[in-house]
Amino acid sequence: MDTVIRDKALELIKASVWDTAVPELNSEQAEAVYQIFKSHAILALPEKVLPQIPDLSDDLTKKWRNDIVHIIQSNYLIITVENETIRMLDNHNIRFVVIKGTSAARYYPSPDLRALGDIDIVVNPEVFEKACAVVLNSGSIEKTDEMDIIMGRHRCFQKNNVEIEIHRFFALPENSATLEKLDRQLIKGINSTHRLASTIDGLILLEHINQHFFEGIGLRHILDWMMFADKCLNKDNWPEYIKGAESVGLAKLAESLSSMCEIYLGLKPQYEYNRVNDQVCEELLDYILLSGNFGSSPEWRKNSTSRFISKHRNPVEFFKFLQVRGLENWKNSDKHKFLKHFAWVYQSGLMLKNYFSRDHSDFRLNKGISNLMNTSKLFSEVGVSHSSLEKSKFDADEYVKSISN
Repeated sequence: MDTVIRDKALELIKASVWDTAVPELNSEQAEAVYQIFKSHAILALPEKVLPQIPDLSDDLTKKWRNDIVHIIQSNYLIITVENETIRMLDNHNIRFVVIKGTSAARYYPSPDLRALGDIDIVVNPEVFEKACAVVLNSGSIEKTDEMDIIMGRHRCFQKNNVEIEIHRFFALPENSATLEKLDRQLIKGINSTHRLASTIDGLILLEHINQHFFEGIGLRHILDWMMFADKCLNKDNWPEYIKGAESVGLAKLAESLSSMCEIYLGLKPQYEYNRVNDQVCEELLDYILLSGNFGSSPEWRKNSTSRFISKHRNPVEFFKFLQVRGLENWKNSDKHKFLKHFAWVYQSGLMLKNYFSRDHSDFRLNKGISNLMNTSKLFSEVGVSHSSLEKSKFDADEYVKSISN
């Protein structure tokens, strides 16, 4: 990415969050910055400073403002469904907490400008089936896919086009050995406010970044953690927080994010931490900017070979990737429901056809392997971690018993 464009985008983020100077942007730079904000799901963030950007074209201003209005309206709908779900679960005496989403938005200066996605609710495992029944009987449609059923981590529902995930634990199977302690704290932290204590919530935000790093993590997730760190962490509670992070293998990641956010995003930590090498921080930032929200940036999608190899490291996630992409690309699966189960086969064939039809496919494969090795090195340096546990050996019911004791 062009460093000038990168720096302009970072300046606009800082202006939006910390009320610093708004950058000057020519028309080309403004469009590029807009695209960065879009691919990172932070388009609404600069709502209050847009009028201060000099010479922003009428067309881009109108487009950007329309997007912001759409995000705010979408947020309102999601919050409405969330509040309805909270009331229903409360009426049935089900204990739960809301994580990510609105829970993360509360740390922002303007929570309504943090784009929301689905609704994530964690319940006590003992009432998981009851909670799912309550949500289903409220008029929701079940959207749980086959791989989620196999994993046993959560079930998915949809109401008024809003997705609701009911979790009985938070850890992904490959990280369960490390995160058992965090899930145990999460379950014990369920309370009548439906929000976790800030130190536990901050670990959840940290692990959420860790979970999605390999597939592509965007600035929205980074800003979630940064705003938490700014609002909640200080010299008094940092030792407790970093000790908790260390116990679940996330201490190095917390220090890496602190370093990168201080250098590039304007965070002024009110705590002392072990600073990570500046070059590593720049590589981390570049990786994040390249990927976009869940790997949505155009540059990230171009590098299909690296992503192909990346997904293949994790068989279950790779299968899920093929199934989801197959459903998107295979029109016949909409007409014939029985074909939906074989969408992964269609996508496998499509990817192989596209791959071998390109020139220099050997070069692309070698480049993909090289990129993967460099990325793995970066992950090690910044503390992104995954256990070597095979998902086939993961027993969700046994795990639930272990975190409930």
